[in-house]
Amino acid sequence: VEAWDKRREYTRPCPTHVEALDEAFASDLRPVVISDLADLMTGGGTGDSTWYLKEFLARQPEDPCYLTMVDPGAAAEMAAAGEGVDVTLELGGKQDNIHSTPVEVTGRVQKVISVSADRELPEGIGLTVVLKVDNIYIVVFERLGSGSDPVLYSGAGLDPKAAKILISKSVVDFREGFKEVAELFLLGEAPGLAPANLLKLEWKRVPRPIYPFDEETTWSSDEGTMYRNRPENS
Repeated sequence: VEAWDKRREYTRPCPTHVEALDEAFASDLRPVVISDLADLMTGGGTGDSTWYLKEFLARQPEDPCYLTMVDPGAAAEMAAAGEGVDVTLELGGKQDNIHSTPVEVTGRVQKVISVSADRELPEGIGLTVVLKVDNIYIVVFERLGSGSDPVLYSGAGLDPKAAKILISKSVVDFREGFKEVAELFLLGEAPGLAPANLLKLEWKRVPRPIYPFDEETTWSSDEGTMYRNRPENS
């Protein structure tokens, strides 16, 4: 009953990724860790959203900014090119091509970390490559993994504390994971498969009425169900 009474507290508006970046760049605090929550790799996201990358490219930050990307094809292409080589390729937006699109970038392959290498990075994410595009550092993984640990950056040779902004594809546990690093935590929702606002997704076969799709839905602990006040033709 208590959870039902507080239901509106669970659907509070979340800042957009643009708003989160505006606040982060305006802040004197650093590093700022922003949750790219709609691309949460352990919550249904594909890890290859390009919204933050597009914003960084548009803003051309003066200080280092870090983000991660799952793109096995790009990782393999950069690994084949080798460290220190300049490459131009399309990055991200390939698995979830509904909410984002690939972005063409030109940068330098800064580091290639094979699965067989002596590494701090989780083995499950596979081949890992760091691409430097001016002051934007993109850690590209072969496979999905948890986005809550700064080792995803430090294990790739980047100092998390040297960044102005780090993007974490985590929504809750990133606060614990980055607690020794971050001076400020922010949420920033871009389009993606795991948004905080469920109404942003296209749904099919949803039993109606159900909260939050039907605001006036009622619930009784005696009945244990929301299926009351059912609208006609639902």
